[in-house]
Order: sequence, then structure tokens, then C-alpha cells
Amino acid sequence: MKFQLSDYAKNLKNKSAIICPDCCGPSVLLTMQSFQSEQDFVFWKSVSDEDYRNRERGARREKAHTVSLGDVAEINAAALSAEEAILLHDERAEEKLLLQRILSRLQSILSDIQLRRLRLHVINGIPVKEIAAAEHVTPSAVSKSLKQAKRRIIAADIFAK
Repeated sequence: MKFQLSDYAKNLKNKSAIICPDCCGPSVLLTMQSFQSEQDFVFWKSVSDEDYRNRERGARREKAHTVSLGDVAEINAAALSAEEAILLHDERAEEKLLLQRILSRLQSILSDIQLRRLRLHVINGIPVKEIAAAEHVTPSAVSKSLKQAKRRIIAADIFAK
């Protein structure tokens, strides 16, 4: 089976053209010759790159927050008894308490900046470059901050009971 690149990936990969989906067939390539000036092409290329990026993120976000009908059927088939529900609730309460302790400990050993960057990078999966751009700092500053945070976490041994 051959792997197909998405239009988003094709658009990013091809710097000299804009990939435009066509409802009747293959995508159309718009090159610099399709525009009145190089400035127009550069502007619309950046607009298309951003639009594809936002659509891709939206699709991933949608997929992460939806459940298929097959999953719902499996969940219903595996319905819990009252005893199982109580035990599961107790386990979740223990997990929640443990997570609260860990978060409290993290807040006591990390700066607000380190904690925010760690959350953005590790939990939300945002790349270092994007964090740096959003905070108007260099990627190396974010990396250094994350490394220092990890060292502090290891030194504090926050997972010890």
C-alpha cells in the first residue's frame, strides 16, 4: 500500500506552488505564473499554508474529541455493574488525588514559566518552536527551560510516595 500525502503536506512541501483541491478530480497547482506579481503569490501561499494548517489541526482536534458508533457499542456492551462502578470511582479518586499531589509538588519546584512550558510541550504536545514563537523568545530558550524543569523534577523525585 502506497502512502498518500495530504493536501496540507503537499502544499507545505511544494514551495513554488499552491495546492488547490478540486471537487471533480486531482488537485490543481497554482504557480507564480498564475498571479499578477510575486508578492501576490507569496501572500496567497502564506494564506493557503495557514488555512491548511488550521484545517489539519481542527480535524485532529475533532478526531480526538469524538467517539465512533462502534466505540459506543463496545462501551454499552461492557457496561459496569454497580460494584465495578464503585471500585472504578474509588480508583479514579485515588488517581485524581495523586495527580493533585504531583501538580502541587511541580508548582512548588518549578517557576511559572517552566510549568507553563512543560504543560504546553508535554501535555498539549506543542512543539518547542511554536512555544517560542508564541512567547517571542528563541527555541533554545524554551529548550533550556524545559531541560532545567526536567532536572528539577528528577532531583525532587516528585513521584516518590
